[in-house]
Amino acid sequence: MHACTKRGSYLLGIDTGTTYTKVGIFNLQGRKIALKKSPTPLLLKPSGRAEFNPDAIWKNLSHLIKSFPSKHLDKVKALSISSFAETVYPLDAKRKPLDNGIAWFDKRTTPQVEEVKRFFDGITIRRITGVFPSWVYSLNKILWFREKKPNLYEKTKLWLDNSGYIIFKLTGEKIIDYSLACRTMMFDLWQKKWSKDIIEKFHIDPATLPEPVPSGISIGRLTKKASEETGLNRKTLVITGGHDHVCAALSAGVIREGKILDSAGSAECILIATDEAREKDEPAIRENLTLARHVAKDRFCFLTGVYSGLLFNWLIHTLFQQKSYKIINKTKFKEKHPLFIPYIAGSRVGIMSGAILGLKEFHNRESIISSIMESITFEVRKIVDGIEKVMGKPIPSWRVRVVGGGAKNKLLLQLKASLLEKVVEVPVIREATCHGAALLAGIGAGFYKDETDAVEKTFRVSEIYNPDPELSKKLKEKYSIYCRMVEKYREIEKFLPE
Repeated sequence: MHACTKRGSYLLGIDTGTTYTKVGIFNLQGRKIALKKSPTPLLLKPSGRAEFNPDAIWKNLSHLIKSFPSKHLDKVKALSISSFAETVYPLDAKRKPLDNGIAWFDKRTTPQVEEVKRFFDGITIRRITGVFPSWVYSLNKILWFREKKPNLYEKTKLWLDNSGYIIFKLTGEKIIDYSLACRTMMFDLWQKKWSKDIIEKFHIDPATLPEPVPSGISIGRLTKKASEETGLNRKTLVITGGHDHVCAALSAGVIREGKILDSAGSAECILIATDEAREKDEPAIRENLTLARHVAKDRFCFLTGVYSGLLFNWLIHTLFQQKSYKIINKTKFKEKHPLFIPYIAGSRVGIMSGAILGLKEFHNRESIISSIMESITFEVRKIVDGIEKVMGKPIPSWRVRVVGGGAKNKLLLQLKASLLEKVVEVPVIREATCHGAALLAGIGAGFYKDETDAVEKTFRVSEIYNPDPELSKKLKEKYSIYCRMVEKYREIEKFLPE
C-alpha cells in the first residue's frame, strides 16, 4: 500500500477467549490505541457441563466493537480474529444455529473419543492431524450431537467453529483457517484439507464442513448488516485469523526457531515454531507434543500445555471463594510449602486428578499458592525438556516470551526463568492474542510485507527476567522430587474413587 493510504490507518484485533472477549485497535507501529473487554458469555450448568451460545457470542462482540468511538472505528481498515478452538456450532439450511456449542473443556465427549480409538490408534490420528485423540477436539463433539440429538444432527447442514461463526456473521463466508482446523481432529495438516479417511470412517458429510484456508488472507468486506451492528465501515477488510495461542506467537515474534512462547491463559500453551516439522515429528510424538500449522505462512509449530489458568480459577473461586486474583499476584514465595500435583482438569500425560502432598497444620493460603505456582513451573520445565529432546540438543540461548494473564505475575516469571535457566521476556503488548490478530489483518490488507516485517515493526520488550542461580539450585532439587512423585501418583490414581 502507498504511504498516503497507510497514514492514520488502524487495525482491529478480536480475541474471543474462554473468560473474556477482547477487542483491540492498534496503529501500524503496534501501539495500542484502545482496548475493551467483556466477559465471554459462557453457560455453566449444574451438571458440570459448559456451553457457548453463538448468537450470544456475536451479540456481545458486536456491542463491544460498537462501543468504541467512531473516530477510532472510522480509521479501521482491516480486522482479524483469534479464538478459542475445538467448540463447533450446528447450523441449519438457513445458516441459523440449532444449538449451543460444547465448550472445549467440557468432558462429556469422553465416550466419543473412545469410539474414535476403536477405529484409529492414537499414533495414526496424531500423524494425520497433529493431535492425539482426546475428548477436547471437535470431531468428538460432532459425534456427541449425532448420538445424543439425532434429529438435530439430521438438520445440521454446516458446522462452524467459534471464529468461523464470527466470520460468517461479518461476511457470509464459510471458512476455517488451518491453525483452527488443526484442533478438530479431522484435518490432514500435511495435505491442508479434511482427512478423507477420518470423515468417511465416521460418515461426516464433507459438504457440512467449512473450507480450510491459510491465516492472513482477505476473505471479503463487511456485509451491510454487520456494518450496522458493529459500527465499522462496510469497506473494512476481514482477514483470516487463527487459534488464540498461535496468534499470540505471532505477536511475540515466535515465528521461527530460537524463541519459546509461553501463552499463559485459561490453558497455558508452550509453543515453538519450526520449518522442520517432518524431520522433527517422530521425536515430537514420543514427547507428547502436538503439531499444528502456524499462522505464519508455510510454517508449523509444536505445542502443548497445562491448564494453569483453570487451576487458578479453581483456587480463587472454589477454594478461596473470592472474585479477585490480586491475592495471587501479591503472594510472596513460601519455601516450606506442600507439593502440588496440578492435574485437576486432566493432563497430557493421562493423569486426570490432582493431589496435595506433605500438607502440614502451619500451611496457609500463601503456602498453597506457592505450591501451585511451583508445580506450574515444573510442568513448563517438563515441556521444555521435551522440546530440547525433539530438537536433539540443549537450547540454553533460546529466550522465553511470556504473554497473557501469567505475564502479570512477577514471582511466577522469576520462578520460570530460574528453573528453565533461560532469559524470560515480557513483551510491551501483553494482549498478544488481540495484537496477533491485528497483525494478521495488517498482513492480509497489505500493510506489512509478511510476518517478519510485521514483527520487526511492532515487537518490543517491556521486562526481562534473568535466572537466579541460588533459586535455580533449590528449584532443580525439588523438580527432581516432583517428577518422581508424579510417577508414584500415576500408580496410585487408579485406586482412587471416581
